[in-house]
Amino acid sequence: AEVLDLESSRKSVSLTVIADEDAGTVKVPLISGVPEVNGYRIKADIPAVDPQVLREDAGADPARVKDEYLQLPDKLPERVKQLADRITSASLTRYDAVVAVEDYLKTYYAYTMDTRVPPQGEDFVDDFLFTTRKGYCNHFSTAMAVLLRGEGIPTRYVRGFAPGKED
Repeated sequence: AEVLDLESSRKSVSLTVIADEDAGTVKVPLISGVPEVNGYRIKADIPAVDPQVLREDAGADPARVKDEYLQLPDKLPERVKQLADRITSASLTRYDAVVAVEDYLKTYYAYTMDTRVPPQGEDFVDDFLFTTRKGYCNHFSTAMAVLLRGEGIPTRYVRGFAPGKED
């Protein structure tokens, strides 16, 4: 359990945060007598990890990780998997494959908020990768997750959090 500082109209209070890893949720149980919460501040410590250490990590993935983070749509177009194969073909490690996909998306796709919904029955990632070739964070993160999962690299799609310095 971590400590989360909550701000109220009367005082700052510290409560326990309960993280449920299986459900992917974080909850703050409210305690009787605690004033109404008006805001919160979370401090996340993101470890600096050496890329060489990541390249050398070749351990097996737990079954529960593979079960949850390798799922792909049944009707995923074959050309998406073929693209993943081409992008990662020179990669010697999973870390290098992740970097290759990231670099590919940065190089060949444009970031824009001016997007469209794919036509009825079209795959979202296929439409982004082969038709529009532009999108915003959801397009890039979804495409990266699908491309990596297609290569057998467990990938968790996460949104709503960006590391960086407080500004």
